[in-house]
Amino acid sequence: MSSHEARTDANQCSPGVSIPFSSRPSVPLLITNSIPAFCS
Repeated sequence: MSSHEARTDANQCSPGVSIPFSSRPSVPLLITNSIPAFCS
């Protein structure tokens, strides 16, 4: 499961991550701040 999670992290690092989060117009700003945290 570790290798699978690692791949998910790489995907979250991508700008496309804002798309799935776009579902909540109230969180886009929060996600932008969370992206760097996911990349870490």
